[in-house]
Amino acid sequence: MRTRIHSLIKLLIPLVGVILLLLYSAEAAEAAREGVRLCLYSVIPSLFPFLVLTDLLLSQGLDRVLGRLLSPLAGRFLGLSQQGMLPLVLGFVGGFPLGARTVVNLYREGRLEKEEAEALLGYSNNCGPAFLFGFAGSGVLKSASAGLILWIAQVLAALLTGFLLRPPGTRATGLTERTAGRPSLGSALVKAVKSGGAAVLNVSAFVLFFSVFTGVLERAGLLAPLEGLLLRGGLTAGSAHGLVLGVWELSGGIAALAGASDPLWIRAAVCGLLVGWSGISVHFQVLSLTEDTDLRLGKYFLGKLFSSAMTAVFSGLLAALFLREEVIRVSAGFFVTSAAAEGALLLPLFLLFAMGGQIRTGKGSKDEI
Repeated sequence: MRTRIHSLIKLLIPLVGVILLLLYSAEAAEAAREGVRLCLYSVIPSLFPFLVLTDLLLSQGLDRVLGRLLSPLAGRFLGLSQQGMLPLVLGFVGGFPLGARTVVNLYREGRLEKEEAEALLGYSNNCGPAFLFGFAGSGVLKSASAGLILWIAQVLAALLTGFLLRPPGTRATGLTERTAGRPSLGSALVKAVKSGGAAVLNVSAFVLFFSVFTGVLERAGLLAPLEGLLLRGGLTAGSAHGLVLGVWELSGGIAALAGASDPLWIRAAVCGLLVGWSGISVHFQVLSLTEDTDLRLGKYFLGKLFSSAMTAVFSGLLAALFLREEVIRVSAGFFVTSAAAEGALLLPLFLLFAMGGQIRTGKGSKDEI
């Protein structure tokens, strides 16, 4: 009986979705157009180059360089092996789903243990600086400094989450080295472009689907009861609307906060809550990455819940301490592009990689196309 009810529920959910699409087809089409614009002008430009470049760096041994340079933090504080720092660093500078994707790739290659990989999933998949500085900060909160505060709050929350989720014992060091030699730069680039293209299409598909999904739910009035509860809790209509949307899809929820009239520190805290949670759309992206592995997502969701709360707390406190309503302005002509924001943070990784290669060999790399 229970199995039959379960099967009926699984049938009814997509059936209700089809009915809603038919009833609100115009709204669904408009939401789809917004989703396509978001993918074309934000997701793909900021994510695709980083997916390719980080795959390229990974193939040339960046994980070993970072592991050696950051081993005190990796081992003592987070309980990670040397290569475990790579997903965390890339998750901070590249954005969703780069951190989770790197964890899964390292695990498939046998360079992360299962317990370590499951713990890393809980705090390495984070929001990129381009989104936080350019969109959430300058665009929504009207301050690039607010974007920096959100990024710092996210980093602090992730490190605290990592400490709480740290695997017991000492990680094996034998997994650090590959058994095979490095591929040539040319073959590694071809593989990275193919892999990055497939990954960015996967991400865009989820963003587009959840844009339509939330648009139809909103038009059907199914989100109004949740917003009503938040209104009774003291939030304004803009913050309540953004919070409900952001539970499903992060970018739409953050965008809705632009119309909120709450004090700045509250809007920053709500932004932090959504950034830490990341949105169900991102969770499905992680699920798609791990579906052909034996990795469990229990620690991932536990980490996201804790990180969401901590990012909200840190964001609200830092905004209350360092930002003032009367001085929140975006300077004339100032805009942080995706390439500038993320490139400024990824550049040190290239320098560290070059330094690590010279320390190890005493000369530059011999890899040639």
